[in-house]
Amino acid sequence: MAKVTLSSLASLQNEASAIAAINANFTAIAEYIERSLSRDGTSPNTMTFVLDMNSQRITNLSEPSVATDAATKNYVDEVAGAGVEGPAGTNGTNGTDGTDGEDGWAPVIAVESDGDRRVLNITDWISGTGTKPSTGYIGATGLEALIANAVDIRGAQGTSGPGSGDLLAANNLSDISSAATARTNLGLAIGTNVQAYDAELAAIAGLVSAADRLPYFTGSGTASLATFTTAGRAILDDADATAQRATLGLVIGTNVQAYDADLAALAGLTSAADKGIQFTGSGTAATFDLTTAGKALLDDASASAQRTTLSAASRTQTEMFSVVIPVVENKNIDLIISSSYALTITKIKTVASSGTCTVTGKIATTYGGAYTNLGGTANSASTTLTSQTHSTNNSLTVDDSFRLTITSNSSCTDLTIQVEATRTLD
Repeated sequence: MAKVTLSSLASLQNEASAIAAINANFTAIAEYIERSLSRDGTSPNTMTFVLDMNSQRITNLSEPSVATDAATKNYVDEVAGAGVEGPAGTNGTNGTDGTDGEDGWAPVIAVESDGDRRVLNITDWISGTGTKPSTGYIGATGLEALIANAVDIRGAQGTSGPGSGDLLAANNLSDISSAATARTNLGLAIGTNVQAYDAELAAIAGLVSAADRLPYFTGSGTASLATFTTAGRAILDDADATAQRATLGLVIGTNVQAYDADLAALAGLTSAADKGIQFTGSGTAATFDLTTAGKALLDDASASAQRTTLSAASRTQTEMFSVVIPVVENKNIDLIISSSYALTITKIKTVASSGTCTVTGKIATTYGGAYTNLGGTANSASTTLTSQTHSTNNSLTVDDSFRLTITSNSSCTDLTIQVEATRTLD
């Protein structure tokens, strides 16, 4: 595949397209030269990608002098043939002792009941340093979160003894045949007569109650008290959101405005001096320039007063003309403006599809004569619409020549230039 592709010129009749094709060929040639290696070392002369020799040799290399130089086969053969194995080195000295490890942790173990079963629960770890181990019930293969998965620490029930079935006081009820049945008989059945142990309930039970305090959980199995004000109780005792809004003084349509797309559009605008507001569609709005002349009309009480205001105002007319340049180059563009009256260039606006460039407006008294820049700042054209106002050196009389000069072009395409001018009416 060709490393550089040039366009053929079919005709020179269209000067603009011919110049564009020639410039494109020059650009392609320049880019190809830029990507090529130079024999005399002219920069840039470094590879930016893998060099594929396609199974071909590199010949006439000099002897390497630094570690990253390529080596000839002769050099490698000589180095490989001349090397001999040296004697074994002596053992190094022992390293220093490592730092002491962290202190171990001691478990805090509680025995808990699960029906007839007795299980061990590691509730905490003490005396250690570093990260504290996890807590939980001791199971067959490790710690368990649920008491039902814990290992029963009591052995299997022994055979019945020779007694007559009477309970022995010394056994403290450990010799009853069924603890669950005994609890039921005593009216202490867990889950029916009494509440089973629960860490969250235990956390709440550990709080000290007080007036105007509300319990809340601060974590798993932990709780605390929050201040419970009169205002807070007034919200919580409301039956629904409507009542809660009334309590807060946020009744929609009375205390606060109901959501409205048009109001939201207005709220999204940025206020500034001398800006009016207008709706641009359903639920959309924008600002516009509100001049002194415009405000003079808006504050009139009647059409008659507005007509009076208009008759007193200076009579001017704004005219605009636009230029669209698909392929942008650094060059001058002379505009032929056929006008039988003088104009005052007041503003130039620019926008491009991509890239950037600088656009400068100029005026000359004769075509091809000496051009003078419009007073003010040149337009920095980009993909964002820009506008520059011109208030000096901006008078374009009849037969004057107007020029747009494009400089600093950086891949700018589809450049639109709009020139705004005013004329004084007779």
